[in-house]
Amino acid sequence: MLNQQLLLKDKSRAKCSPLVLVVDDNEDNVMYACGSLDLYSCEHIVAQNGQAALDLAKDKLPDLILMDIVMPKVDGISLTRMLRSNLSTSRIPIIAVTGLAFTHQKEHILNSGFDDYLCKPYLIEDLENKLNFFLN
Repeated sequence: MLNQQLLLKDKSRAKCSPLVLVVDDNEDNVMYACGSLDLYSCEHIVAQNGQAALDLAKDKLPDLILMDIVMPKVDGISLTRMLRSNLSTSRIPIIAVTGLAFTHQKEHILNSGFDDYLCKPYLIEDLENKLNFFLN
């Protein structure tokens, strides 16, 4: 398994060097996302709350944002609306990464300004597909 991961990392090194902002208040989810992004040689920065995410997005202008929905103070939907209303961050692709899996929840999320959706827990291959779609 480790050899397969190393080969995967070597193959994708030339494909992906963009910056991804991971927004999640759960440390385990952050570690999983960052570890997954490492496999694809993506740089990443982390925000564990809405204000930090807004500041980082404006300052660093990431190529992609992986956004949790359920967070304290500012939820992912409200944060996405703020990012979409800002000229400098309005075009950054945002993928909802959430455990909200009912059809009506997914529809609400996608209608709130997100570009795509990943349901937790997600497979690394599913993240890879999203990375390939939005970053290539």
